[in-house]
Amino acid sequence: MAGGAPLPVREYTDAAAMRRDAAALRARMFAPRPAPPSRRPVVKIIDLTPPAPAPVEVVPAPEPVVPLEQIVAVAPTSLPATTAQREGRASLRGTDCLRIGAQVSGMLQREITGQSRLAHIAKIRQIVAWLLVNRAGMSLPQAGQFLGGRDHTTILHACRQVDAVVLPASAAHGDAVMLAVALWDAMRPASYRGRR
Repeated sequence: MAGGAPLPVREYTDAAAMRRDAAALRARMFAPRPAPPSRRPVVKIIDLTPPAPAPVEVVPAPEPVVPLEQIVAVAPTSLPATTAQREGRASLRGTDCLRIGAQVSGMLQREITGQSRLAHIAKIRQIVAWLLVNRAGMSLPQAGQFLGGRDHTTILHACRQVDAVVLPASAAHGDAVMLAVALWDAMRPASYRGRR
Protein backbone atom coordinates (compact mmCIF):
# COMPACT_ATOMS: atom_id res chain seq x y z
CA MET A 1 0.00 0.00 0.00
CA ALA A 2 1.23 3.44 -0.78
CA GLY A 3 2.02 5.44 2.32
CA GLY A 4 0.35 3.07 4.78
CA ALA A 5 1.30 0.29 7.12
CA PRO A 6 1.60 -3.19 5.71
CA LEU A 7 -1.50 -5.36 5.90
CA PRO A 8 -1.38 -8.03 8.54
CA VAL A 9 -0.87 -11.47 7.07
CA ARG A 10 -2.52 -14.40 8.73
CA GLU A 11 -0.62 -17.62 8.66
CA TYR A 12 -2.47 -20.89 8.94
CA THR A 13 -0.94 -24.11 10.25
CA ASP A 14 -3.06 -26.33 8.05
CA ALA A 15 -5.75 -26.12 5.32
CA ALA A 16 -8.58 -27.08 7.70
CA ALA A 17 -7.92 -23.97 9.86
CA MET A 18 -7.94 -21.79 6.76
CA ARG A 19 -11.30 -23.29 5.64
CA ARG A 20 -12.83 -22.76 9.12
CA ASP A 21 -11.70 -19.15 9.19
CA ALA A 22 -13.03 -18.54 5.64
CA ALA A 23 -16.40 -20.14 6.53
CA ALA A 24 -16.67 -17.96 9.66
CA LEU A 25 -15.80 -14.85 7.63
CA ARG A 26 -18.31 -15.80 4.91
CA ALA A 27 -21.04 -16.44 7.52
CA ARG A 28 -20.36 -13.06 9.11
CA MET A 29 -20.22 -11.13 5.80
CA PHE A 30 -23.22 -12.74 4.08
CA ALA A 31 -25.49 -13.27 7.04
CA PRO A 32 -29.12 -12.27 6.40
CA ARG A 33 -29.90 -8.89 7.81
CA PRO A 34 -32.68 -8.64 10.31
CA ALA A 35 -35.78 -6.91 8.93
CA PRO A 36 -36.22 -3.41 10.26
CA PRO A 37 -39.22 -2.96 12.51
CA SER A 38 -42.23 -1.91 10.47
CA ARG A 39 -43.22 1.68 10.90
CA ARG A 40 -46.76 1.96 9.78
CA PRO A 41 -48.01 5.51 9.73
CA VAL A 42 -50.77 6.32 12.11
CA VAL A 43 -53.72 7.38 10.04
CA LYS A 44 -56.49 9.32 11.66
CA ILE A 45 -59.67 9.38 9.64
CA ILE A 46 -61.42 12.68 9.98
CA ASP A 47 -64.79 13.13 8.33
CA LEU A 48 -64.75 16.56 6.69
CA THR A 49 -67.88 16.16 4.62
CA PRO A 50 -70.54 18.67 5.49
CA PRO A 51 -73.91 17.33 6.49
CA ALA A 52 -76.12 16.64 3.52
CA PRO A 53 -78.56 19.45 2.81
CA ALA A 54 -82.21 18.76 2.49
CA PRO A 55 -83.10 17.56 -1.03
CA VAL A 56 -84.18 20.37 -3.31
CA GLU A 57 -86.22 19.72 -6.38
CA VAL A 58 -84.64 21.44 -9.35
CA VAL A 59 -86.96 22.40 -12.14
CA PRO A 60 -85.06 23.23 -15.33
CA ALA A 61 -85.91 26.61 -16.68
CA PRO A 62 -87.04 26.71 -20.28
CA GLU A 63 -84.29 27.84 -22.59
CA PRO A 64 -85.05 31.28 -23.93
CA VAL A 65 -85.10 31.71 -27.67
CA VAL A 66 -82.68 34.48 -28.47
CA PRO A 67 -83.30 36.25 -31.77
CA LEU A 68 -80.42 36.75 -34.15
CA GLU A 69 -80.53 40.50 -33.60
CA GLN A 70 -79.48 40.04 -29.97
CA ILE A 71 -76.77 37.49 -30.72
CA VAL A 72 -75.30 39.42 -33.60
CA ALA A 73 -75.24 42.80 -31.97
CA VAL A 74 -74.07 45.67 -34.07
CA ALA A 75 -71.05 46.70 -32.08
CA PRO A 76 -67.75 48.20 -33.14
CA THR A 77 -64.99 45.64 -33.32
CA SER A 78 -61.25 46.06 -33.11
CA LEU A 79 -60.71 43.60 -35.94
CA PRO A 80 -60.37 45.05 -39.43
CA ALA A 81 -62.96 44.00 -41.97
CA THR A 82 -61.94 41.20 -44.30
CA THR A 83 -61.86 41.65 -48.07
CA ALA A 84 -65.02 39.55 -48.35
CA GLN A 85 -66.80 41.87 -45.92
CA ARG A 86 -65.64 44.99 -47.72
CA GLU A 87 -66.82 43.54 -51.04
CA GLY A 88 -70.18 42.48 -49.56
CA ARG A 89 -69.60 38.71 -49.93
CA ALA A 90 -69.55 38.04 -46.17
CA SER A 91 -72.67 38.21 -44.06
CA LEU A 92 -71.04 38.09 -40.59
CA ARG A 93 -67.99 39.40 -38.78
CA GLY A 94 -65.63 37.12 -36.89
CA THR A 95 -66.93 38.24 -33.50
CA ASP A 96 -70.48 37.42 -34.65
CA CYS A 97 -69.46 33.86 -35.56
CA LEU A 98 -67.79 33.39 -32.19
CA ARG A 99 -70.81 34.84 -30.39
CA ILE A 100 -73.14 32.49 -32.28
CA GLY A 101 -70.99 29.47 -31.39
CA ALA A 102 -70.94 30.45 -27.72
CA GLN A 103 -74.70 31.04 -27.66
CA VAL A 104 -75.56 27.78 -29.42
CA SER A 105 -73.31 25.59 -27.27
CA GLY A 106 -73.69 27.44 -23.97
CA MET A 107 -69.91 27.81 -23.65
CA LEU A 108 -67.80 30.87 -23.05
CA GLN A 109 -66.06 32.56 -25.97
CA ARG A 110 -62.70 32.21 -24.21
CA GLU A 111 -63.28 28.44 -23.96
CA ILE A 112 -63.80 28.23 -27.72
CA THR A 113 -60.66 30.24 -28.52
CA GLY A 114 -58.65 28.61 -25.71
CA GLN A 115 -56.26 25.67 -25.80
CA SER A 116 -58.61 22.96 -24.48
CA ARG A 117 -58.92 19.79 -26.55
CA LEU A 118 -62.03 18.43 -24.90
CA ALA A 119 -64.30 16.87 -27.50
CA HIS A 120 -67.28 19.17 -27.03
CA ILE A 121 -65.12 22.30 -27.14
CA ALA A 122 -63.25 21.05 -30.22
CA LYS A 123 -66.54 20.36 -32.04
CA ILE A 124 -67.99 23.83 -31.44
CA ARG A 125 -64.60 25.30 -32.39
CA GLN A 126 -64.85 23.43 -35.71
CA ILE A 127 -68.31 24.86 -36.30
CA VAL A 128 -67.08 28.39 -35.52
CA ALA A 129 -64.10 27.88 -37.86
CA TRP A 130 -66.48 26.81 -40.64
CA LEU A 131 -68.63 29.90 -40.01
CA LEU A 132 -65.54 32.12 -40.06
CA VAL A 133 -64.47 30.77 -43.45
CA ASN A 134 -67.88 30.38 -45.09
CA ARG A 135 -69.89 33.22 -43.51
CA ALA A 136 -67.31 35.79 -42.44
CA GLY A 137 -65.19 35.29 -45.56
CA MET A 138 -61.92 34.86 -43.65
CA SER A 139 -58.99 33.03 -45.15
CA LEU A 140 -57.73 29.91 -43.38
CA PRO A 141 -54.77 31.72 -41.73
CA GLN A 142 -57.03 34.60 -40.65
CA ALA A 143 -59.55 32.20 -39.11
CA GLY A 144 -56.74 30.31 -37.36
CA GLN A 145 -55.36 33.54 -35.92
CA PHE A 146 -58.84 34.57 -34.79
CA LEU A 147 -59.39 31.23 -33.01
CA GLY A 148 -56.42 31.54 -30.69
CA GLY A 149 -53.47 31.44 -33.06
CA ARG A 150 -54.13 28.08 -34.69
CA ASP A 151 -52.51 26.82 -37.87
CA HIS A 152 -54.38 27.10 -41.17
CA THR A 153 -54.34 23.30 -41.53
CA THR A 154 -56.35 23.03 -38.31
CA ILE A 155 -59.00 25.29 -39.82
CA LEU A 156 -58.94 23.30 -43.07
CA HIS A 157 -59.52 20.09 -41.09
CA ALA A 158 -62.36 21.75 -39.18
CA CYS A 159 -64.06 22.88 -42.40
CA ARG A 160 -63.77 19.38 -43.85
CA GLN A 161 -65.25 17.87 -40.69
CA VAL A 162 -68.24 20.21 -40.84
CA ASP A 163 -68.67 19.70 -44.60
CA ALA A 164 -68.85 15.95 -43.96
CA VAL A 165 -71.98 16.43 -41.82
CA VAL A 166 -75.03 15.70 -43.92
CA LEU A 167 -77.27 18.75 -43.93
CA PRO A 168 -79.99 19.77 -46.35
CA ALA A 169 -78.53 21.87 -49.13
CA SER A 170 -80.93 24.68 -48.31
CA ALA A 171 -79.66 24.85 -44.73
CA ALA A 172 -76.15 25.68 -45.87
CA HIS A 173 -77.39 29.03 -47.16
CA GLY A 174 -79.97 29.81 -44.47
CA ASP A 175 -79.81 31.67 -41.19
CA ALA A 176 -76.39 31.36 -39.52
CA VAL A 177 -77.84 30.74 -36.05
CA MET A 178 -80.20 28.01 -37.24
CA LEU A 179 -77.33 26.49 -39.22
CA ALA A 180 -75.08 26.53 -36.14
CA VAL A 181 -77.83 24.89 -34.06
CA ALA A 182 -78.29 22.15 -36.68
CA LEU A 183 -74.53 21.57 -36.91
CA TRP A 184 -74.15 21.47 -33.12
CA ASP A 185 -77.00 18.96 -32.83
CA ALA A 186 -75.38 16.80 -35.52
CA MET A 187 -71.78 17.05 -34.28
CA ARG A 188 -72.16 17.26 -30.50
CA PRO A 189 -70.31 14.33 -28.81
CA ALA A 190 -72.63 11.71 -27.34
CA SER A 191 -70.86 11.99 -23.98
CA TYR A 192 -71.55 15.75 -23.70
CA ARG A 193 -74.43 16.47 -21.34
CA GLY A 194 -74.18 20.25 -21.21
CA ARG A 195 -72.33 22.61 -18.93
CA ARG A 196 -71.53 21.40 -15.44
